[in-house]
Amino acid sequence: MDGKVVLDVATPKQAIFASMLYKKLKNKCEVEVLARKETQTIDLLNILKVPYSVLGWYGKPSIEGKLEATLKREFMLLKHFKKNGFPDVLWSHGSVSGIRIAYMLRKPVVYNNDTLHNTPVVKLTVPYASCLIIPEAYRKSEWSRFGLEKDKIFRFKGVEEVAWIKECKPLNREKVLDKILSGQNFDRVIVFRGIEYKASYVNYNEGFNVNISIIRNVIKKLLKYAAVIYLPRYEEDRKLVEGLSKIFIPEKPPYAPKLVNTVDLV
Repeated sequence: MDGKVVLDVATPKQAIFASMLYKKLKNKCEVEVLARKETQTIDLLNILKVPYSVLGWYGKPSIEGKLEATLKREFMLLKHFKKNGFPDVLWSHGSVSGIRIAYMLRKPVVYNNDTLHNTPVVKLTVPYASCLIIPEAYRKSEWSRFGLEKDKIFRFKGVEEVAWIKECKPLNREKVLDKILSGQNFDRVIVFRGIEYKASYVNYNEGFNVNISIIRNVIKKLLKYAAVIYLPRYEEDRKLVEGLSKIFIPEKPPYAPKLVNTVDLV
């Protein structure tokens, strides 16, 4: 296999996904990983020892803020490709800027997606895919209605997470949890992660209010039965658990597959 493959990464999950693709492809062709400047995404790429270049940022939660960040990143991508070489193929899991710029440059786009509910992103990306890879739980018609021919849609049995979960070996629970739990031992440990209320498919103001009223109350109930490892979506989410005991927030985002492998409930 020759040529250059660009893996365009925008979220922590995509960082893990891209790391698996990087390992498979790095000895077969030139592979470049591009990442949006988002703390947890960058931290995970560092943990996974995947080389990357940072281009763009998340943008403000407002529609205008997201649009501005997307347009600026498209220009950054164009400049980057002109300087460092254009991709022969771009892989993405929903980066609007990456998919759009690749399409406008007439470069093939391999698109994995399992978030049909993210309508704003789906509408802006699916029509430009050269091939779309989706879980078999979805019907092709659910995606083709956004403007992509059915013969460009490929379904697989299972879920994307199998790509990295299957490589997880049995782990020592105490070793994995010791640092996060500050050396304390608990019979039961739960991992909790809130809604991504800044995502384009969530109304920001309404979503944020729901988080304050629901997340804290849910965690308080969980704390009656177990210690809770709380993984905030965003830095400001830390304030949602202020004053609660038996709750732990890792200093840096942990590698989720290992963490999930050692706790009692997620």
